[in-house]
Amino acid sequence: MTGRKNKETQQGDVTIFTFVTANLLNFDGKDPREAARYGQLTTLLRRQKPDFLAVQELVSSGRDKNIEGPATRRNEASRALLSLATALGMLCDTSFVPAVAISPTRHHTGLLWRPGIDVVPNSLMRYDSHIYGNSHGLVAAVFTVDGRKVRVGSAHLSHCDPGMSGGWKDAGLVMRAFNRNDGIPGIVGGDWQGIGADATYDPDPYAGKEWDQSHSYHYDRDGNVDRDAAIRLEHHGRFRDCARLLEAKWQATTGHHETDTNEPRRIDRVYVTHDVPADAVTNYRVVDPSEVGQCTDHCPVVVDFDESRLREC
Repeated sequence: MTGRKNKETQQGDVTIFTFVTANLLNFDGKDPREAARYGQLTTLLRRQKPDFLAVQELVSSGRDKNIEGPATRRNEASRALLSLATALGMLCDTSFVPAVAISPTRHHTGLLWRPGIDVVPNSLMRYDSHIYGNSHGLVAAVFTVDGRKVRVGSAHLSHCDPGMSGGWKDAGLVMRAFNRNDGIPGIVGGDWQGIGADATYDPDPYAGKEWDQSHSYHYDRDGNVDRDAAIRLEHHGRFRDCARLLEAKWQATTGHHETDTNEPRRIDRVYVTHDVPADAVTNYRVVDPSEVGQCTDHCPVVVDFDESRLREC
């Protein structure tokens, strides 16, 4: 991108940093049946040159089984995260504590960052589902980028209740994690499962479509497409969708994969908190399905930020 400096130089020389969010489609990093796909996936992510990478669907027990017990799930999810970090040359722990939050099932949420970016001591928060009651875990930490603090996180909402009940609760926890009244701006990416709050930008993907069971999770009690989680974040929490901040052309993040029976939807989004200056968000794109192929069922979302425009309030 025009104006990007070499991110291989020292941290102080970096002007633009890149945030990527990606659902990994059941990644444990070790299943031999998935080795080829894992290789394609890590190559895809490496091409995006992330400085921060929010990931969803780290799996704790391979493709077919669930391992019971939070400690075992934590160990397996952490191993998967470390496998990915090693493959990408990124970091994923602070003081030997992995940046992974666990769910009651096998799908977990993680965060990675490039070497040279420092984690503020004791700032890592792992909102595990068995403690906080959220769907797939939420992880967040505060980092120092060229002397400026920024809170960064990864979220994954409920696949079977993405809006008015489970999603509403999940969105509240994201609000609690990022709207901290400490003046630190925040960036959170994730698989939000439901579509955005603005019907003019994210139209109802099911209007005029024949009913399908995969659609049925995404209606509210009145039969409308359920936007409740996004409404809570965007209206009440004042989180801002980076795609809409930059008036980017609408592009689905799902619907290309051979196993996806749902309609094309934009359910992977990157939000910034209300105190992030709009001009700090400099570029937005969805990785094209032709590049993603079948290595995952979600197209990663890539957002660039000008670190010099981030400021603590």
